[in-house]
Amino acid sequence: MPSALRSRPLGAYVERHGFDGLDVDIEGPSINKDYGAFIRDLAAVLKPKGRLLTSALSKGYGGSKVPNSVFEHFDFINIMAYDGAGYWNTNAPGQHSSFAFATNNVAYWLERGLPKAKAVLGVPFYGYGFGAAYRRGDYGYSKILATYPGAEKVDQIGNTIWYNGIPTIRAKTQYVVEEGLGGVMIWSLDYDGKGELSLLSAIHETLHTAPPRRP
Repeated sequence: MPSALRSRPLGAYVERHGFDGLDVDIEGPSINKDYGAFIRDLAAVLKPKGRLLTSALSKGYGGSKVPNSVFEHFDFINIMAYDGAGYWNTNAPGQHSSFAFATNNVAYWLERGLPKAKAVLGVPFYGYGFGAAYRRGDYGYSKILATYPGAEKVDQIGNTIWYNGIPTIRAKTQYVVEEGLGGVMIWSLDYDGKGELSLLSAIHETLHTAPPRRP
């Protein structure tokens, strides 16, 4: 089916339910030669009606197959700067979303022509375990806090779980402000801690108190 015909039902669905727009989360092997035309046709349906068109993309999981032509059609791109390591590769334990990994992922898309205002940095509210803590799945940040008091202050705990604590989340958010990026995306809210342990609160506070972007 031509991409234009696939786009029309999606546009009608968004309009019928009064949604703000549509987020395209097509990743890895699912990104094929039709991706660019599909996004172009989605934009042609959604933009005249004032709807947003966004996406979730990563550098390492299909990013090279995304044509630069789609940047003009997206309102912003959520850069999934996480899952650089995980349970799928026990031979490479370690931090799955370091500060350096995040900035490297952002730089990749900016160097390809994505405007800074459309670049939204994705940060994780979960981690992965290796060694004695290995399991086929993630560890939600709130669960890590419940098991290890003080875990919010570091990025690695136990034997061994790697994640992002408050200092790293603040540093990443500060980076977004200083570089003039579009914002911060999280995955996902249900994993967050509460009160002063909340990563979302740390992001909010940093966005509102951080020094202005670099000239």
